[in-house]
Amino acid sequence: MLKQSKKSIPEVAFDYATLSLQTDMAGIILSASADLLSFTGKHQEELIGNSFKKIIDAADKPKLQAILNTGTGIDTGLNIQLALKGKSGVRHVGFTATCQQSNHKINNIITWNAIAESNGEAENVAALLEATRQELKEVTERYKAFVQQSSEIIWRCELQTPIKINDPEEKQIQQLFNGCLAECNDQMAHFYGYENASDVIGKTVSVFFDPNEPVTYQVVKEFIQQGYKIYRRLSMHIDHQGNKRYFLNNLVGVVENGKLLRVWTTQNEITELRSSQQQLKEYSERITNILASITDGFIAVDKTLTIFLWNHAVERLTGLESKHVIGSGVDKIFPNFIGTSEYNHYIEAINKDNSSNFEHFLPTFNRWLETSVYPFSQGAFIYFRDITDRKKQERLLELEKQVLEINAQPAASLKATIDYFLSGLEKTFTDTICSVIMVNDDKQTIMHLSGPSLPDEFTRGINGVKIGPCVASCGTAIYRKERVITVDIDADPLWENYKGFALQFGLKSCWSFPILNAANDVLATIAVYHKYPATPTESELSIFERVVSLLRIIIENKNAELKIRLSNERYLLVTKATNDAIWDWDVNTNTLYWGEGIYTLFGFKPGYVDNSSNFWENCIHPEDRDRVVNGLNKFITDSTSKIWEDEYRFIKPTGEYALVFDRGFLIYDHSGNIARMVGSMQDITDKKELEKKLLKQQVDKQKLIAQAVVNAQEKERAEIGKELHDNVNQILSTAKLYLELAETDDKSRIDLIKRSTNNISDAINEIRTISRSLVPPSIGDLGLIDSVQDLVENIKATRRLHVEFYYSGTIDDILDEKRKLMLFRIIQEQVNNVLKHAAAKNLVIELIADSEGHAVDLTISDDGKGFELDKVRSKKGVGLSNIASRAQLFNGSVHIVTALGEGCKLKINVPISNI
Repeated sequence: MLKQSKKSIPEVAFDYATLSLQTDMAGIILSASADLLSFTGKHQEELIGNSFKKIIDAADKPKLQAILNTGTGIDTGLNIQLALKGKSGVRHVGFTATCQQSNHKINNIITWNAIAESNGEAENVAALLEATRQELKEVTERYKAFVQQSSEIIWRCELQTPIKINDPEEKQIQQLFNGCLAECNDQMAHFYGYENASDVIGKTVSVFFDPNEPVTYQVVKEFIQQGYKIYRRLSMHIDHQGNKRYFLNNLVGVVENGKLLRVWTTQNEITELRSSQQQLKEYSERITNILASITDGFIAVDKTLTIFLWNHAVERLTGLESKHVIGSGVDKIFPNFIGTSEYNHYIEAINKDNSSNFEHFLPTFNRWLETSVYPFSQGAFIYFRDITDRKKQERLLELEKQVLEINAQPAASLKATIDYFLSGLEKTFTDTICSVIMVNDDKQTIMHLSGPSLPDEFTRGINGVKIGPCVASCGTAIYRKERVITVDIDADPLWENYKGFALQFGLKSCWSFPILNAANDVLATIAVYHKYPATPTESELSIFERVVSLLRIIIENKNAELKIRLSNERYLLVTKATNDAIWDWDVNTNTLYWGEGIYTLFGFKPGYVDNSSNFWENCIHPEDRDRVVNGLNKFITDSTSKIWEDEYRFIKPTGEYALVFDRGFLIYDHSGNIARMVGSMQDITDKKELEKKLLKQQVDKQKLIAQAVVNAQEKERAEIGKELHDNVNQILSTAKLYLELAETDDKSRIDLIKRSTNNISDAINEIRTISRSLVPPSIGDLGLIDSVQDLVENIKATRRLHVEFYYSGTIDDILDEKRKLMLFRIIQEQVNNVLKHAAAKNLVIELIADSEGHAVDLTISDDGKGFELDKVRSKKGVGLSNIASRAQLFNGSVHIVTALGEGCKLKINVPISNI
């Protein structure tokens, strides 16, 4: 207020006649006098180019705009009063507006000159000046009263020699300590042991503030460095009684013309506040120590969820030390937590100032927490209680309930049930990978049953491994019938031969728990893997022993279900497979149970039948009834035979009779008395008819084979006759001609006889060849293999065909003479076919006995021109027909693979015996 009063004096006495400016016809300012700039407090660039209306009060802007729009009176000089906005407020000033004409109206200039005030206005100014001086006096008195009554220390230092602000810093500091105390309040005097301010005025600053005291020196230095202003700078001073006193210092320097003239200082004592803060700090430390010692996790966050407290329990829970967390936001420490429903619980509790309690899971730390949020004015206190073990027990109990419900469903398989159980265990105990391995029926090897998280390659590698005393964890546990804990697979001797296989899948530890039945036989084992070396706690061992008990129940239950189901399935399958009508006769009640087959075979309704009316006996053909009934009664009475069986005709509901084969056996009760008789009926009507047809087919087949043999023989005779006629006969005729000529031609007799001799030799060779093709003596003497090799050599000698022969097995030892001859004839026949028709260059003969000695395979392949098999079959060629007939005589099969341009492959399979 003092400052405002001092400034108002020159403004009241301002000479408004010196105000002037020039504008264009639109009111844009072209120039302004220095007094106008001073009056408005504007710089020239702020006015020039702007509208005159900018410095006119809003009430008079329409008046000014009307003059500018019409231009009325300004050509001769117009007087107008306008409300002019000055830096100290709005003043009403009279102006004379005169227009200077130019050739273009748009370029006309208006000069605005203020009109001098009247004498009355001067008197008003004098009165206002006197009032202002009186106000100044009152303000000064109020200022002095404020300074004296203020609880702060207030003082002013006047510098005897103004300090040049460009002087060196050290010089300025020395000059400041040499400055004189020109003004202060009694608070300062009392602090330093003086009665009042008058005892202090005139003393140098160094009397009160020691230049050698580091804090004081630093405050003065910062004052200079920060442009001779410093605010709320903490310092400590010793009062006249030797007590430490703490102050917040505000220093403001007055600089004019590059020189520091004086310094105003206020010092606000905060000694009690500092003491309270120290006490609060000590109390906070005690609270922190208490919170650090409690077992529950505890953190504190501000309104922005920035963490400022983090106790040891939270460190143990999260693995994060407080020094790495305090000062960070919750979103940085728990990024995956943001946006979750639990995170919204925190926000809602803090914003609504309501306590909140809830449970949630932190996947990052694999822990379940019970959380309590207690808001306070600056944020919230949050307590965590680790309830992971409790939640695991709850989830395990719920999982066991679900698994037992699934296990009770007959449609659920053992694997599906255990897959579900193991998946639930892995979700509850998130670091584990679970697997169940079964013992095979041989009791010596293992088979993987379930492992939802294990790779297929790993599970396949387990199958068939033999159990033993050093077979990893599971094989050893089954062998020992006790649990085996492998903390580190890489270091455990039990895994010496298997650790490479396990480590490639990242498995580092394995706990194996055998599952034993009531007879102490191992049913299976559950393996618990970790991807790091892991030692089980007592709690974990207890939990997995509990898991073993449930798995025992599941496996035994499913095994019992399987046995019952298999028994029922066998019964049904036997019924269907045998196509029998199963019957069960209760001897004591004379009731008869018919299976499904009674309807399928004979059309009667299945189920229980009261046989008191002799239902079964009445269905037997009258001609067979007495024989069958008497035979059954004799079987029951004598009890010497184990099985009763008979054939008879059985009537259907349609009145048609079926020929049946019926058989049954007796079942005795605990007393040795006959209780039931169980048996089955077969409809053998079709079987009998089929036997008749089969007999006829066999007879027809034998006729066909006999005909084929006859045809083959006729063909061979024809071939022999042709060879004898076309070849041997011609040779012998020529020889005879030579002999006849020799009788009459003495000159050429010797030559003709020689020629005749050669022809006779050729005829002998031809006859020998024909004989060999009919009955090769080598079969009996040399055996099949050597006979075929001899045939191959003969063919090679003709150079018409390249032949290769391969064989394996002791063929000559396992084949009888007839089969050897049959195979040789087939080879001969096919070789002749190739030579005559195939135009082949190469021929391969393969004769191989199978490894079990049950059959012989003959394959003859050529690279000739091939043929269309269907056309050849339709022509009923004698060659292929002979081959097939010979093979069928010994229950052999013939298969031909050929096509035009692709050669021919003949495959023949001949069993060693006819059985």
